[in-house]
Amino acid sequence: MLLFGACLPMLLQGGASAEFRADMEDEYLEAQYDWGAFIDTRDVDHYLNYEGSLLRPLTRVRIYFRVFPRAQLSGRKKNRARLYEELWYHKGQLIGLRRCSELKSKKNRIGIVVVGKDAGGSKQAIELTNAVLRLLLDLQFQQMVADVVLVPLKSFDQIVGNLAAYKFACGLPPQQGMQMSIHFRCDPSGRDEYYYYAH
Repeated sequence: MLLFGACLPMLLQGGASAEFRADMEDEYLEAQYDWGAFIDTRDVDHYLNYEGSLLRPLTRVRIYFRVFPRAQLSGRKKNRARLYEELWYHKGQLIGLRRCSELKSKKNRIGIVVVGKDAGGSKQAIELTNAVLRLLLDLQFQQMVADVVLVPLKSFDQIVGNLAAYKFACGLPPQQGMQMSIHFRCDPSGRDEYYYYAH
């Protein structure tokens, strides 16, 4: 895992941008992590599009989860990414959730969360921040470790800026007892920031 910690920043700082997709079919990720999650966000203007609708505009967030071959619960066959959750937002407020599958991996396995490149940038930053935090809490309840949250450059400042609304602050000194922390990395700049829950 230390090798990955050194290699990904060099890959991203060199101007290259890692192009990950919802299927998480990537040899590098498969070699470095036990699992991966991908967050895809889209505005869906055609949903609830009728005169007098109070739930427009609508944003759909889909979270895909994949256990990579080296960490599979049984056998070494290839495991496909599957839709974990679908979340629905109206003007930044969560109005619906559909859980499609369970998070299944061995406890204490290390993974990565990737926010998709097609995300709407600042336009959907509130929804993305909420979805990332919800996913990280679900992972913690399942005792899975998210090593890093990889965020596209156009969304990075807005997403980390929204963390203050959830009582997360950048660079706080560690406090006594249990504390939740999140490691964000900007893609492609490789900028790293650590956020801590300030309770």
